[in-house]
Amino acid sequence: MKKAIYTLFLLLFFIIILNGCVTATAPQTDCAKLRFETNGVFGWNELITTDIEKAKDFYTKLFGWSPSIMQKKYTTFKNKKEKIAGAMEDKKQKPFWLPYITVNDIDKTAEKAEQLGAKILTPPAYAPDIGRFAIIKDPQGAVIAIITYIKK
Repeated sequence: MKKAIYTLFLLLFFIIILNGCVTATAPQTDCAKLRFETNGVFGWNELITTDIEKAKDFYTKLFGWSPSIMQKKYTTFKNKKEKIAGAMEDKKQKPFWLPYITVNDIDKTAEKAEQLGAKILTPPAYAPDIGRFAIIKDPQGAVIAIITYIKK
């Protein structure tokens, strides 16, 4: 049984690698679609910073990311052609990164997280033209966002 599970894991791993979604280079497939539609996958990252210009300069120089203004107060970062993260300025908060995990049903997932001991920091809410998200603190104190994207 263990050998069958291991073999299945390797098969799935190599399918993903060969499709280009887990590589050190820019993906050759629509990995963004997979990130935004697959339950339990890290799909987005968001930076809250006290100085957006310094952040853009730093990440551009460090990783070669390309920043662009999506909305007046929101910047997205691209790695090659794929949007991978967003950033916004908040001078009142200590800077931090917030990872978003894609879920099939935001309400059920938030409810289940709470049943499992998480604290709901931001209850499920709408992000216009994006979907619905919530921010939770797991029982050990780590903070993550969960999100159900609008199907396009």
